[in-house]
Amino acid sequence: MKIGCLSVPLAIIFVLLWVKILFSMLESTSGIVLHKLRYGDDGVIVDVYTRLRGTLSFVMRIPRGRRRGIPLLMMQPLNIVDLAYDYRVGHQLLRIRDVHQGMPYGSIPYDHVKGSLVLFLSDFLYHALRSEAQNESLFDFVCSCLWRLDGCDGGLANFHIVMLVRMTKYLGICPNVGRKAKVGHAFDMQESELVEVGKGSAHCLTEEETSFLSKLLRVSMDNMHLLKLTREQRWRVLEMVEMYYRLHVPEFPCLK
Repeated sequence: MKIGCLSVPLAIIFVLLWVKILFSMLESTSGIVLHKLRYGDDGVIVDVYTRLRGTLSFVMRIPRGRRRGIPLLMMQPLNIVDLAYDYRVGHQLLRIRDVHQGMPYGSIPYDHVKGSLVLFLSDFLYHALRSEAQNESLFDFVCSCLWRLDGCDGGLANFHIVMLVRMTKYLGICPNVGRKAKVGHAFDMQESELVEVGKGSAHCLTEEETSFLSKLLRVSMDNMHLLKLTREQRWRVLEMVEMYYRLHVPEFPCLK
């Protein structure tokens, strides 16, 4: 049977190719590698936070023998890459056409302290950003923090705390504390507002913690070295930050 000048099989192939072209397109963007998971015997799924479309998941083959492929070393946690991929509407797993190293790190791969911070931040950011749509300001903020981390010579004890607290602004969940906490009031992390002491939820901070949070929100990457915390205080602040994200970011888990 023929349709016009085409046989039925050729017509079907033509339609399928047209549908593929219609619902897929080649895109190029910058991305931050968040997470990597083994997929089958010879594949991995890589989650990348992109500047163009937010978080996307890509399936990649592991190169074996002489078979050429995308080097997996390029897809290390929080590596910044430039990639080209086929974007298909409705597809959860996409395929990368090409990937190149973005601005390479000069010290992170060789510094144990910075490497430990990257492992912690990659886990935190994976859960905080995995449902994020396009947000160029957020993407640029994370990139600038990573480049600053790479360029820092010291004073990194509070880097992750300051970064994650400041990131709440770009996620639209910045704590509503004000520049100076009111006497007799405490910050309710669940409601993200100040309440009278004793009248908040189970996730209410103390007055002292609220006063510290108000100061912490004014700390920047430029003056973070002035923030003096003991190890116990640092752990408590991290607990507060993690709980705040769990309360305001959907499906954010309890981190180990």
